[in-house]
Amino acid sequence: MKAVKKLQSYFFDYRFEILGIILTWILFGGTLISATIFHEILLPISIFILMGVSIVMVKNKRKTTRLVFITFAVLMLTISLLSIFREKQSGLAIISLIIFLVFFTLLSFEVFRQMLQETTVTHNIIIAAFDCYLLLGIMGATLFTIILYFNPNAYSNIETSTHVFDKMLYFSFITLTSIGYGDISPLTPLAEKLTAFFGLIGHFYSVVVVGIIVGKYVSS
Repeated sequence: MKAVKKLQSYFFDYRFEILGIILTWILFGGTLISATIFHEILLPISIFILMGVSIVMVKNKRKTTRLVFITFAVLMLTISLLSIFREKQSGLAIISLIIFLVFFTLLSFEVFRQMLQETTVTHNIIIAAFDCYLLLGIMGATLFTIILYFNPNAYSNIETSTHVFDKMLYFSFITLTSIGYGDISPLTPLAEKLTAFFGLIGHFYSVVVVGIIVGKYVSS
């Protein structure tokens, strides 16, 4: 029992680093190995590890908070297993994307809240800010993919037969950073408005995070 608590405490101390590694792997893992192997086997495993990290992050919170994260962990694990052992259907894909979107939103709020609780500017606050940025990008990609499932013509230069989520990850971070190469463009009013809103979130987040870090540095 003591060994388990010690291991849990160790993971909690390095929660932001572990979260950053997993999120980076989710973003770039598909480019390092076969996309099919990554999406069908390694990505569900990565999601499973991510769920464990999220539960560790709220180990000192209220029972309600822990219960919410555990519930989402069970749902995501079930969906991941279904995606591995049975043919993926559009209905299951939409439900899983909505659950993932809500989970990533809750996780980003928790990481941001813990970042605000840091009293001094340390590596924790920097890595937490990076984690939140990655979570924003993944949330955007999930939202854009949901739009594509309802309207395959919502974005240009997207083939729905390929790994759509990878394309949406690319588009999400291009929008978040306001680079805007123009190779993928929103074509419907809903897609246009959500893309513009997401670009505003990217600018707002950068300003807020810089203000938080500078404010904590000055106060310390």
